[in-house]
Amino acid sequence: MPPPVDSQASSATEAQDPNETHDQHAMGGSRPIWATVAIEVSHCGAGCVLRDLVGEWLVYGTSTTINNRAIWPELLIDYAFAILFGIEFHFNLDSLYHGLIAPLQGSSTRSRKPHHHCLASIIIDESDLTRLGTGGTWYEHGLVVKIRDGARVARDAHEGPVLLVDVRSQCLDANIRKNIVSTSGSQTYAQQQNRYWSLQQLETLPACRVTPQTAIDVAVTLLVTQFFQCPFAVKSGGHAMFAGASNIQGGITVDLSSLTQVEVSKDRTVTKVGAGNRWLDVYSKLDPIDIRRLFTIHATRSHHDKLVLANGQIRDISQKSDPDLYFALRGGGNNFGIVTCFDLETFPQGLMWGGSIIHPPNTNVSIYKAFENFANNASQNPDAALLTAYAYLQGSYIFANNYEYALPTPFPPAFNEFTSIPNITDTLRITTLSDLTVQLNASNPGGFREHYTTATFKNSAALQVRILDIFTQEVEPIKDAADILPALVMQPITLPMIRLFRKNGGNALGIAEADGPLILMNLAILWSSKADDDRIIAAAARVISRSQQVAGEMGLGYRYIYQNYASLSQDVFRGYGEPNRRRLLAISRKYDPDQVFRNLQPGYFKLDGVNGGSLT
Repeated sequence: MPPPVDSQASSATEAQDPNETHDQHAMGGSRPIWATVAIEVSHCGAGCVLRDLVGEWLVYGTSTTINNRAIWPELLIDYAFAILFGIEFHFNLDSLYHGLIAPLQGSSTRSRKPHHHCLASIIIDESDLTRLGTGGTWYEHGLVVKIRDGARVARDAHEGPVLLVDVRSQCLDANIRKNIVSTSGSQTYAQQQNRYWSLQQLETLPACRVTPQTAIDVAVTLLVTQFFQCPFAVKSGGHAMFAGASNIQGGITVDLSSLTQVEVSKDRTVTKVGAGNRWLDVYSKLDPIDIRRLFTIHATRSHHDKLVLANGQIRDISQKSDPDLYFALRGGGNNFGIVTCFDLETFPQGLMWGGSIIHPPNTNVSIYKAFENFANNASQNPDAALLTAYAYLQGSYIFANNYEYALPTPFPPAFNEFTSIPNITDTLRITTLSDLTVQLNASNPGGFREHYTTATFKNSAALQVRILDIFTQEVEPIKDAADILPALVMQPITLPMIRLFRKNGGNALGIAEADGPLILMNLAILWSSKADDDRIIAAAARVISRSQQVAGEMGLGYRYIYQNYASLSQDVFRGYGEPNRRRLLAISRKYDPDQVFRNLQPGYFKLDGVNGGSLT
């Protein structure tokens, strides 16, 4: 899931390169005044010589005159070239040297792409910031940085945080603060690996794991991965199920688990939530607030996101400041940057009613009819939410449905049609959102092999009954797999939900109010043996394809594919509609022209439909 904000980056001691020579031309340094004067005079003299060589010959070759005299254009052109060459010598000599001369001399310890987006052997100083596109961020945070071969040098203009980058070493922990990097065999590496929900993700082994403490740490890591062209993945809550979604074999995994800030504004209308949180972490911290009044605060919609772009820039994204990026982040996945913190709208939430009810399988017609009516009448019940789950568990099929009501009202009328259906047992009670989350979490244990896939349909009880039959038919041949637990989960996408999609400029999902209400289907399967992977995943694919065929025949099909439930083989963004997909592609190319988040971060769902990862 989401969340935390960047605190101040750690300081580090500047390490002076003993061989520093040419670099001093471009970036100050400890030198006596006579040396500084000599360098400036040499810059001036060289500029004047080049001015005369270029300017005089240009006037002569073009026979340019003003009032039939050549002296006036000579003076003007000489003056213009003096300024241009002076600026070039003063600010860009080092970049010119490393970009053109050093490669020819073979002085680099490592081959690299000859363009400025690859931060190889360049100096980033105050004059370079805007040119490189990273300026606002680094200068705002008091950073002046050198990145070059054979040296480890950082300069801090304002005695703030210092960034150390050693591009001589190809070991990542020489470039990023050592206390946030862990490698295989360390306790931190093992602990972080074990925080993945699925075995497929846990068994994916990166070369190292970076655990940023701040947004600046994230930015530095992104720049270093580009310099070394090292593939990376980004993990937040770790709930994605297929291998490579938020972990990467042999690459760098950026683990946001230390970004766990939860801060409520004084007026209690906004909560700042770090991207390393899971929802239970957030609810647990918010529930106790003003408990005397049974008052708690819970997150709804994000109106600010702290985003790290591919070029290292850190931006606070809102609908007002960056409407295109804000739109893209509302459904665009991991294709635009790394969010380190969300500012979420909040509202007061006291105790509530909810829990689960276990129903026998022969109640399916009644349950799905109640579901259809609930979705159609959702505008009359804004405090009610539900999901139905038909599952095969320990030799039997059952319904395990979850119901939540935002007020402490036992058995509210919104659920009368459900609670009147015969049941086996229930856990319905007045409690907190945290408590209900713990219960739901217990029904989704980690440490197993996991597979999700999804589809969306128009609202219909008859369609759900037919899909249940398909599900049962496909589960029968695989139910002998060790520890298998397949579940057919249905959730309504109601008209009130769809109306909220339009808020703050809308989102990228492409769902119109005229399309609703809709049924969001999640086919979720867990099992324990890798030997069963292929047949289980194939059965799940058949459930989806057969269900979509039946829905099409009934005129109830719908294109939308929910990203959080999608299988690796599904083309999420075509499900948003072609206009939205093209808009997302354009935004991605604008803010990530080198397509870092497409090429170096191959995992998860990509805008071109070429997704990265493995189902097994």
